[in-house]
Amino acid sequence: MSMGKAYAVFDCKASKEAIESEIILMRRIIGTPGDLEVFVIDLSQLKITDKEKLAEAHMKYMLQAIHPRAGNKETAGEVTAILNQTYQSPLY
Repeated sequence: MSMGKAYAVFDCKASKEAIESEIILMRRIIGTPGDLEVFVIDLSQLKITDKEKLAEAHMKYMLQAIHPRAGNKETAGEVTAILNQTYQSPLY
């Protein structure tokens, strides 16, 4: 099985550090796999050509996930579960 990768862009007024801290809690609540790697990327720090399009859409962060034992679809499901749970958190 190949390594699953998934990405999601989202907007949040909280700091990157606050989001990372809250994601740790959210992962415990929803029970994501322990070997799922999750990264919060501040889009303002990226040098990408579509950065302007993301800014126009008011997206500030990207959540990147990598799962060594799942495919892309399963990994995307984990990202969706994490983001859905964060909307129930103090971040929003």
